[in-house]
This record gives sequence, C-alpha cells and structure tokens, in this order.
Amino acid sequence: MQKAPKIRGIFLLRCPYCLESPLRKEGSWFEFAEGCPVCHYQYDREAGYFWGAPWMVSYPLVGIICLIAAVVLFPRVGPSIGMLGLATLLSVIAVATAVLLYPFARAIWMVGDHFLHPLSPNELKFRSSK
Repeated sequence: MQKAPKIRGIFLLRCPYCLESPLRKEGSWFEFAEGCPVCHYQYDREAGYFWGAPWMVSYPLVGIICLIAAVVLFPRVGPSIGMLGLATLLSVIAVATAVLLYPFARAIWMVGDHFLHPLSPNELKFRSSK
C-alpha cells in the first residue's frame, strides 16, 4: 500500500511524500524542481500538469482575500481616497497576494491531485542526476 501525501508539505513547500527536498528550485520563487531526489517522486506528472493550480486554487483565494480587504477597507479609507484609490489599493493587494500564493497554490494542487489519484509504482520515474 502506497503512503499518502502529507498536507504539511504544502506549508513547508517540500516534497509531500518524504518532506525532505524542496519543491522549488534553489533561488527561485516561481520554478519548481523536476522531482524529489530522495523518494524519486516526480512533481510534474504530465505536460501542463500545474495549469489547474491558478484556476482552481490561486484565483479563488485571491478573490476571497480581496473581497475581505474591500469590506474591511471601504468604511475606513474609502471616503478619503475615493473609489479609484480603493480600486488601486485592492489591485496592489491582489497582485501581491497572487505572487505570494503562487508556490503554495501549486503545492495545494499537487497534494490534492495525489490524494485523488495516487502515484502508481511505475510513475515514480524521476531520478536525480546528482
């Protein structure tokens, strides 16, 4: 029986199976590594694998955060900065939130997918070149 991915890997941005190797390439916030050199788990299962992450995870989370920010900020700063100022402020919040959530959205997508579609033994094909 294959072990399930660990949700803790999302918050640590580490391999969801062994929690030892980082998901991202060293020095990059946006690029993921090919796979885990420790447990041989391949992060990208197929071409375009992570395309669902922005649509199913990041965009809804950014929308919810901006809606909460609008509800909190409108009564406090809305009258003083006007609607255009508030829209600009919310746009900055949206972009900053999207950038900060980017690797976490991909990690959530990957772990969620592996709970629904566990890896078969022949899918553990990543091999470290080190």
